[in-house]
Amino acid sequence: GCNIIVEDLNNNHQTILTGHTEEISTMTLSNNGMILASAQCSISTKKDELQSKIIIWDTKILRQKLYFNQSVHAIQSMAFSKDDRYLITIGNYKKPIVTLWSTKNYSHLLNWQDDFSSYYINCLAWNSTRSNEFCLGGSNSTIRICTINEQTTNDDNISLQVINGKIPLIVNESTQKTCDITACNYLTSSINLVLCATNTGFITCWNSRLCLCVLHWKADLNEITYIATIKNKLLTGSSTGCLKLWNIENLEMNLGQLNTIDSNYGLIIQDEFQLDDGIISGSFDHRFDMGIVGTSCGSLWYICWTTDRSKTRLVVSHTDKITGLVPIEDTHIVTSSHDGTIRIFQLDDRNEILRFNTNGLKVTCLTSWNDSIVPTLKLSYSTSLMKNIKSNIKSIIAGYDDGTLRIFNLLHEQMILKLQPHTCSVTAIHVPLHTTISLSGAEDGSVAISNLVQGQLLRVLNEHLGSASICSIDSKKYFENNSYLWLITSHDRRVSLWKSNQQFDQCLLIDWLTFSASDTTYD
Repeated sequence: GCNIIVEDLNNNHQTILTGHTEEISTMTLSNNGMILASAQCSISTKKDELQSKIIIWDTKILRQKLYFNQSVHAIQSMAFSKDDRYLITIGNYKKPIVTLWSTKNYSHLLNWQDDFSSYYINCLAWNSTRSNEFCLGGSNSTIRICTINEQTTNDDNISLQVINGKIPLIVNESTQKTCDITACNYLTSSINLVLCATNTGFITCWNSRLCLCVLHWKADLNEITYIATIKNKLLTGSSTGCLKLWNIENLEMNLGQLNTIDSNYGLIIQDEFQLDDGIISGSFDHRFDMGIVGTSCGSLWYICWTTDRSKTRLVVSHTDKITGLVPIEDTHIVTSSHDGTIRIFQLDDRNEILRFNTNGLKVTCLTSWNDSIVPTLKLSYSTSLMKNIKSNIKSIIAGYDDGTLRIFNLLHEQMILKLQPHTCSVTAIHVPLHTTISLSGAEDGSVAISNLVQGQLLRVLNEHLGSASICSIDSKKYFENNSYLWLITSHDRRVSLWKSNQQFDQCLLIDWLTFSASDTTYD
């Protein structure tokens, strides 16, 4: 999205910061916590130049201070130096240029770009002791230690010294593929040591003065996407959601030992948590007792490593376009998304209490059903979070991009039935009142009538076929003769009017309506 949401966790009050016009690619907070910098993806100007907008926010009053632009496709990452004198921004893989800015007035100081066009940068870390040194990790097993040289106090006389280093060949050979550095962090206990994680699960330890790998060990079976350190502790987070807390007290004692692939050099995993998706960010207190971790599925977790040893999901959201919303009384909502999930949220605390997931498929539409099918496998629902919700809605019916419908029993928290009335993406679903019939429309204009209890396709109506996708279906019941009057609308501005009996085995087309196109044109 193009908005920033700041939430006070004490009272759940939210403030929305607006100012970006394109999707925000990254954000960073100054070390004193007074400044927030956010960057958006690029837009094309009249001169066909790419401009990525960077906004500087005052976190005390939550207002924009200023903004400036950089000529890249998108900002991959950015960070303030430890003394907050500099801000570094890094372009994404299409133009991986490193830019240094002065935080006095956010003026441009210098640019640096690698000589090899195939090299891209994944991560950035500032030295916690020397405020003029930072590390870049990227593709092709390459690390770069960068030093800002200031000849005078004048910002015009600044240069960048870059030293290249390569991950040892033994690490690449053990995985039979080239390693990419995915995360990096300086050790606070040493002025010269920096830890770098790889996409193959290795942690490498480097002497930043020599740009030399002095130690490496296998820390995870999957790609490591997040690392953080304090004096004797290391946090690693993987692409599969595994968060590990390491004791690295013996790290510096083992620097002189011979590197082997199968040794952890006495480095111990103190604890670990499994979260709901890949870990992409985190922030912890100065003792690593507690912190907050973000995942790639949009959730935020509170982590406590102390005697409580707990993980609590604070915030969760969809990661793609939301395609449906069904309210349950005034207490809950059901949402669906192209990310393949159906989620149920409590409105009072915005907490997710239930999720249905179909990996690889997009949920394209959603509706409720006041009836239900008893599952064949009756699981115990004494612990169900849905059993105390007072509502007539007992089931959720979802349409998918592969042409299928799925029925979910809310009380039993299960998928009960899957049927395939369409050959292409479902675009609309409707269940007429007091029936076990679903009316579903598809991208090709077909409308299917299905029996939800028997799981059978009863009939397909082709009157809208080939013209445009179906956008909505609605009906009204006439109680005096148990008949239904219903409408089908499609994106070509046509509406068909139908009459049916209660079983929907008799469907009569009554009339057509066609609306003229609007004179207004939209960009």
